[in-house]
Amino acid sequence: MKLIKNHLIALLAIFSLAFVNTSCFNDDGDDKNPQYFVEFVTVNASSDGMGWFENAGAKYYPAGLPASIELSKYIGNRAYITYSLSDKTMPGFDKVISLAALNIAITEFGVQYVSTQEEYDALGKEPISLEKNNTHLDSNWLDLIVSYFYDKEVGTTFSLVAPDASLLPEGFVIPDGYIYMELHMKAEKEYLKVNRVESLVSFKLDDAHNPDIQGYKGIYLKIDNGSLNPIYLTIDKVTN
Repeated sequence: MKLIKNHLIALLAIFSLAFVNTSCFNDDGDDKNPQYFVEFVTVNASSDGMGWFENAGAKYYPAGLPASIELSKYIGNRAYITYSLSDKTMPGFDKVISLAALNIAITEFGVQYVSTQEEYDALGKEPISLEKNNTHLDSNWLDLIVSYFYDKEVGTTFSLVAPDASLLPEGFVIPDGYIYMELHMKAEKEYLKVNRVESLVSFKLDDAHNPDIQGYKGIYLKIDNGSLNPIYLTIDKVTN
């Protein structure tokens, strides 16, 4: 199991590029008020450095991507993009898009299994905020835009956890058709919880937790928010 190192996420996941309404993205010059879309995608790039984005249904080529953004550094990473459609075409791509904002996540694979109370206690319980409309689950990925306290001097780690059933409270009920997992955040040391940031945290699901393979309709996710009553969210798999 690999974990997300959050001191890097804070630098990369909130890599928002303020491109809206700049001339290099108004491809046709006529549409002064383009319609914008938002989407979770995977970053790809060819050997010559040409970058593009991909989701389950389409390949997007970003027209006018600034040279300072080397997408080849982030191949396989998840990203959250805001874009408008261009009237240009590119062979091999379903759409040419004009980026308005790009948020890149440090992306890892897998789910951590814990079977003892000692393992569970070691996961960390730093407070996290997460709204249901900031979640995305497809056939392979769980994407979460989370809010949390951050200190650049303190390393923190996110983990997506599948605890053994023996660690759940007696009588704990999981909604029918869902798999149960938890999101944990661990800090290397104590720090002042003053500054909050938002980051895109993405996990690629292993076969044992892939909704399509296992026949589940979604994830029932626990998030510790710092109170005595944690948040439980039902996250349904999106359908194309």
